[in-house]
Parts: sequence; structure tokens; C-alpha cells
Amino acid sequence: MSRSRVARPRALTRGLKIVGGLAFAASCRPVDGPRQRAPLPVSQVDREYRDDWRAVVRAQQADPAGAEVVAAANRLLARNPPAPLRAAALLAKAQRAYLVDADDRAIRWSAEGLAAAGEAELDAGVESGLWRTSISALARGGDPSLALETIERARAQTDVATVELRGAAAIALERQGDPSQAAVGFAAWRELVDDGTAEAAYAERRFAALAAAVEPRQLRALANAAQSPAVATCLRVAAGDGLPAVRGDWTASCRRLPTRVGVLLPRTGSFAGLADRQLAAATAGVAVLARERGVELIWEDAGSTPRSVTAGAQRLLGRGAEVVVGPVGRANVRAAVEVLDPVPAIFPGESVGGGIGVAPALEMRVDVLRELASRRRGLTLVLAPDNGYGQRAAARFAAGGGAVVRTYPPATTSFKPVLESDLARAQRGGCVVILDAMPRVELIVRQLRSLGVTLGDGPAQLLVLSSAEGLSSDELAHGRDLFDGLVLAPAAAPGPASTPFENEYYRQQGRAPDDQALLVWRALRRAWYGELMTSAAAPELVRVRGTELVPIQTSNEAR
Repeated sequence: MSRSRVARPRALTRGLKIVGGLAFAASCRPVDGPRQRAPLPVSQVDREYRDDWRAVVRAQQADPAGAEVVAAANRLLARNPPAPLRAAALLAKAQRAYLVDADDRAIRWSAEGLAAAGEAELDAGVESGLWRTSISALARGGDPSLALETIERARAQTDVATVELRGAAAIALERQGDPSQAAVGFAAWRELVDDGTAEAAYAERRFAALAAAVEPRQLRALANAAQSPAVATCLRVAAGDGLPAVRGDWTASCRRLPTRVGVLLPRTGSFAGLADRQLAAATAGVAVLARERGVELIWEDAGSTPRSVTAGAQRLLGRGAEVVVGPVGRANVRAAVEVLDPVPAIFPGESVGGGIGVAPALEMRVDVLRELASRRRGLTLVLAPDNGYGQRAAARFAAGGGAVVRTYPPATTSFKPVLESDLARAQRGGCVVILDAMPRVELIVRQLRSLGVTLGDGPAQLLVLSSAEGLSSDELAHGRDLFDGLVLAPAAAPGPASTPFENEYYRQQGRAPDDQALLVWRALRRAWYGELMTSAAAPELVRVRGTELVPIQTSNEAR
């Protein structure tokens, strides 16, 4: 009986790219295909076929999506190798086909490879890889009904992890066109994936979109039938029956996407200096987000005091806001939390008390810089302005011991007197830590370079670290290669996830967004999609290369 091919939606294809081919993500980053297993060891291959198999392995290592993978595999297959090796060559072809979106071929070659199991026992990694590739291709671009049948067979016959099978099933269920069953599928997948991963974010987004098309009474019926208590809770949350009792539980993400987003940012008072930047960021952010999903945006002036914030928050509640972005300021955040609870608020700043913000705490960022500084053999010289910010940052750094701390008036423009007494000891394998805004970072770095100091992370160089307040792409471009080699722990750094916003902001404002604008974008985007903060934001660490920022993924990379 023939089966018709069901077209995959373009948006769904994009989603699969994000999560790395269903749930099959590599341990360190998403990839465009099923999880790659180590190829069949050459030592297990008959001698007469080893050179041909080595050619396949080399082609995969050079470019797993390259045409040479298929060419090398075909040369090997033309020699009619034993079934285990034939299956391995077919797996290489199938994986390559999946990577280039040729799902029909990936399905066919995976099936041919699995058929070889009827002739001889296959290598466990090869057989598992064939199942994974078959499931991935069927779920993404084949017949979704056949995909679900294959998933059930794999559940009984293979070692493919349950989390991977659930991810594939969720994709296939969505492509079948039943939003209620697909919503259950994505909730079941989300239950097993790790918090904070690309898979978790994708599962949450798809669940929210699908659940929005299902009546609350039907969601409750699905919850009553769910085998997993967590999935049942998720479905009830989506039906509007309240949030989970445990704060931070992933099921809080199952609440329906908000249709009214309140923005509570200052337009008057002492914080009004932030108003233009924040308004520009919100305007650009709305322009980007509205392309994907429409919501009603409700604006209120937060003012700059707890009293004005309370009044603004009450007005937002009266206008039906379901989630709120803002305000800023520690006392103001506390006031907003008191008024808004249980309506969630996402703050474009640090977490305060019961309010969780999108910015990492200054202390967390300082700790990251201090850990890097502790690896240096020379003196650590800490420079900070003599104001509230500088005192807070410097005190945190000094608490770890082993550093010389120098403060200066906030209006300082010449730093030679601040540097000269300690620089000789610091520049021999030590570091300078600048806990200040980018204009002062620029002045200090220029002073260091004018003194002939070689900056870098080499054993005889001076490493410069900074909290880089006010960081933006424009600051780096203005300095040309001035900041090359610096390691920064900013409040927010531009990157691939914010590129659409950065482009729109530049189009509207003629300049790049700074860290504060990026924080507004992050808060607004989370509110737009109901992605509530459940824990404090982690600090980011970036290295400047020329005028570009390169994320530092592990502590070893910052050595």
C-alpha cells in the first residue's frame, strides 16, 4: 500500500534547524541532523575493505554534508561488502541526505541499512544510528503516520532514548494536523529535556502555539487522561487552572501566550535619562516580534519612585495586562512585585528580591572576572570609580583577596597617575580589571597602549578584563582594534539571538543598541512568548577580536 508524502511547513523546518533535527542534539550545540555516533572502527572491518571504509570516514570527518560522503560510500557499496559494513555505508549516506534536507533518500537508505540486520548482526552504533536517522527523516519530511509507527517499533526494539523518541513523535503529531495531540506530544517531550536548552525552548514555543488552538475544556480532558503528572499539570496550566505549586517548575512555561503585554518603563523622574534608549529598544523590539505574533501592547509611565511604579502597575492591571516588562531600579522592582503578583513581570535589569531580571547580577559578573584573574601569575590591579557602582563592584572583587584595588573620581580622564605605581608588577603576566563603563575602559586601554604595554593573555602580557558597562558594537567599531584581546563580562552582549533586533534598532536609530537596549529586548521577547524567568540570568563572557565579540563557552577558553 503506497503512502502519500505530507509536506512539512516551512516554519516547522526552521524549528527543526533550531533544535538540531528533532531531539537529536549533540552534547555541546544543536546540529542539523540526528546525533552522530562514532563510525564503525576500522579494526572491525575486513582488511580488503579497510581503505574504502577509511575513505568514507575521512569524508564524514571533513564534511558530513559533503557530496564526497555519498561518493565514497558508493565506491564501497559497489564492492558488495558484508552486511554489517554495507549497513554502515548506508548510514553514512542517509545521515548526509538528512543534513541536506533530502528526507526521501534518508528514509530509503536508512530502511536499506536496517534490512541488512536480517542477514547478520549489525554494529550497535550503526543500527542505532539507522533508527535515529529513519525516525528523524520520517518525522520531519516523510509520512507522519509511518513516523509514529516507526517510533513505536524503535521504542520496543532499540536503545534510542525516550527523550529522542518523544521529540520525534511531537514533530510527527504536529504534522498530522491535530493540535491537541501534538500539544500533548510537545509537553511530553519538554518533560524530559534539560532546562535552558534549545530543545526546551523549542518545545515550549510549539506547545504554546498548539495549546492556543485547543479549548480549555479539551485541555482539561487531555490532562485527566495523561499518564504523566507533569504533563497533566502542564495541560491544566495551559487551560488556565493556575500555576504549579513549585516555583521554577518547567510547567510554568505552559501558560497560554499572553495577548496583552504591559510595558512599565520610566518616562519621568530621575530615571528619565534611560527613557529614550528604552523606548527606542521597545519600539524596535515590537517591530521585530510583531512579524511573528501579534499582541496588544499597553504602555504606562513607571516614573522613578516606588510610589509612581505602584500607580503605573495598578493602571496596567486595570487595563488587563497579562505580563509586564519593567520597571528598573531595585526599590521600584520590589514595589512592582508587590502590586503585580500573581501577574508575572520580567525586569530589564538584575533580579531583586522576588523579581527575576534578565541581567546577571553585578556580583556574578565580577566573580567570573575574578576567577579569570586568579589564573594569572602577576599582580591583579582592579580599577573602579569612587561611586556606588564602583564601590559595590570593587568590594565584591576584593572579597576574594589577592588584588590591589585603586579607585578614582568618576570624572577622571587621565589614568597615568592611577596606573603608574602598580603597572610594572601587573604587566608581567598579571591583569588589569576595569569595573566601569566603556568610555572609561577606552581611556584606560588607550593609556596602557600609549605606555607601550603589550595586551593579551600570554605569560608575559597584560590581560585586561572589564565589566564593560554600556557595551555596544558601535563602541568596539569606534575603537577599531583598540580593544582587541580584552575579555568582558557585560550586562548583555550582542549575538546571533539578537541579530534581528540589532538590525531593526540600527535601521530606526542609526546606531547599534547598547547593553541596556539589549536587556529591554530580552525582557520584551520573553514577555511576548510567555517565557517566564525561573532563575537568575547567568553571566556572559566574551573576548574581543578586532572589533568583533566572540563568546567564551568554557572557562578553559579564557586562559
